Amino acid sequence: MALTLFSTWAARTGRVLRNAPISELTPEELVEFWTDDQLEEPYGPVTGGPAATP
Repeated sequence: MALTLFSTWAARTGRVLRNAPISELTPEELVEFWTDDQLEEPYGPVTGGPAATP
């Protein structure tokens, strides 16, 4: 299951992990791999909530 998730995400984003067992990857490497800035909503400066879209 994990291999399928990693492979699908890599194909979707074009990101790759270094060739090492998952247990040897650093937290920073995992965050960089899994973070998708295209899915995050921007936040407004005053309320901290989702920004209104025009």
